[in-house]
Amino acid sequence: MTDNNLIEAGQQSTVVASPMQMIQQVAMSPDADIEKLERMMALEERWNSREAEKAFIQAMGQFQMQCPVIKAMKQGHNYTYAPIGDIIAQTKQLMSELGLMYRFEQKQSDGIISVTCIATHASGHAERTTVEAPADDGGKKSTIQAIGSAVTYLRRYALCGAFGIVTADPDHDGRMAGQQANEPTDSSQALEIMRLIDEKGVDEAKVKKQLCLSLGWPPGSEFEFSQIGKKAAADLISMLKKTKGAGNEDS
Repeated sequence: MTDNNLIEAGQQSTVVASPMQMIQQVAMSPDADIEKLERMMALEERWNSREAEKAFIQAMGQFQMQCPVIKAMKQGHNYTYAPIGDIIAQTKQLMSELGLMYRFEQKQSDGIISVTCIATHASGHAERTTVEAPADDGGKKSTIQAIGSAVTYLRRYALCGAFGIVTADPDHDGRMAGQQANEPTDSSQALEIMRLIDEKGVDEAKVKKQLCLSLGWPPGSEFEFSQIGKKAAADLISMLKKTKGAGNEDS
């Protein structure tokens, strides 16, 4: 007997059968039990679900490790930012390679727009991230434009939240020295600002004009509330909460 034969003879091979293999074994048995088969099929369903979830988590972990901070390439007034189109352009290839995809769902109720990003893996597992806000009726927007603006804004936050995407705005960060530039506004702060503006009936254009003055930005700068920084956002939320409502001179 050769050494290889001795090794093979001394080893005990352990094969872990999958639930489907176990179901097939039971089904081929002469005394197959239907109730037992049903329990085995339920076990297989749970097993497949767990395997799909693990594959999703692994792919998402790889995505977050490999995804760079998104470049801000859209030119605003004296600054650049990353709109949702740029975010998609810079991430779609990596998503495809990792078997990740997404789609959006939206609904509107009582003046609140809700957008959900459904992140899905090729294994079949999916997770949902939902953000809400009122229509963006600041400025001279029509009803449709106000809804479209809010939907675009919410899709950006839902997508970034679902995939853990970080955007960078170097020009804007440079102007925010002393305003905690390294702590970007989080989505909950930006949405809370929008909610309070709507609740208090405050003129959004007037709020942004005051922000330009307080942050030292050129008058008339175009920006989103997601770009003002964590401290500035917290200060604005505090101020809005103290505002009595439409017509208040301090708003």
